[in-house]
Amino acid sequence: MTKKLKWGAIVPLIGGEVIASKQVTGQDPDFFLTYTPFAENERNITNYLPHVPYHQLDTNNMGGFDVSKNRDVDFVQTLCPCAGLSLLSSGSEEHRATMNEWMLKTARFVTGEVKPKVFWGENAPGLYTTKGTQVRQQLREIGEANGYSFSVYMTNTKYHGIPQSRKRSFYFFWKDSSAPIFENFRKPTKNFKDYIKEVKPTDLHQGPEDIKYARDHLLTNPYVMFLQDKFKGNGITDMREYLNVKHSKDSSGFTLLTYLLRTEQLEEARDWFQTQGIDKYFREATRVLKKVATTGGFWDGSFPIYRPEGLFNTLISRTLYAIHPVEDRTLTTRECMHLMGLPADFELVTGVQNHICQNVPVTTASDMTREVLAFLDGKRELSGARYLLQNNLTSRVDHQESSLLTF
Repeated sequence: MTKKLKWGAIVPLIGGEVIASKQVTGQDPDFFLTYTPFAENERNITNYLPHVPYHQLDTNNMGGFDVSKNRDVDFVQTLCPCAGLSLLSSGSEEHRATMNEWMLKTARFVTGEVKPKVFWGENAPGLYTTKGTQVRQQLREIGEANGYSFSVYMTNTKYHGIPQSRKRSFYFFWKDSSAPIFENFRKPTKNFKDYIKEVKPTDLHQGPEDIKYARDHLLTNPYVMFLQDKFKGNGITDMREYLNVKHSKDSSGFTLLTYLLRTEQLEEARDWFQTQGIDKYFREATRVLKKVATTGGFWDGSFPIYRPEGLFNTLISRTLYAIHPVEDRTLTTRECMHLMGLPADFELVTGVQNHICQNVPVTTASDMTREVLAFLDGKRELSGARYLLQNNLTSRVDHQESSLLTF
């Protein structure tokens, strides 16, 4: 596509999707639309693209956004919070539905007022499953009421060039009576160790102070302190050997707490915590041992470690402090950002690391952008369906319907 595109984003959050579309199109977005509850998170992308008009729709005069001057938009993208469909969400169905309201609110506004040729966004994998049936139905109804067909595409970041096992769904409103069929993706990628090596010391958030913080963060962790004391400074090395040689190759990794349980060292660690006066970890180890004795489950927030030759697991708040694949430290902010495909000059101005997780890996979003552009160029086969579920994990179309809904 060579013509000048007109595109924008609504609730872009940290901006992984925006950066992806900017890289693919070679053009900056024409506008950001959002709501005041997301302003703090979005300081990261507005700092990166300060010249893009930023409109808060829940302020006076919709923050200066003129719908009448934006009727010729090619596509709008979004990254609405997906907590209501996340595998980590809890609470009643009514509570989860409330958490999903932002997704419905943005869909109503964009398809009903802006009316781009395509509106698309990312969400949790639950949107594609039976858990998301009600929400999909609501989105489909919004689309059909405004002249759009609707599709959902399930994929995993590991198929888009980054060694992160991150299942996610993407939803699309097409200003057409039929949704297109996407390509299936199986892009090659480096392993976790080699991919992390791409980060350079000159990259933002990868300076000497960042490395020192990451090293101290690991070596002052009480579980690691116990191992280092027991093995005379070689506790981390012993754990790596267990991970890479003795542990099942079918597993990508484990947490510090899981490692101590599997190697029957947690009781010893508990006693060591008591002698060292580390009361919090003494209580935690005691609690976990009691839970395990009664075959009960327990919350594990300890640092994870992943096989260097394999994949990283999903980057979420609990895995932000994963252990580096070869160095005795946790990952830096830059390395976590690299796992999301964010460019080396992108600055986390909010300083909130969890904002990195609330994002779409740039490579995955880039492939979705290319599919949108291929549709706009007439280069994708139309399915003949107004409602389509396509699964990149299995390389098949799971469901399609041609009929209109009855309102």
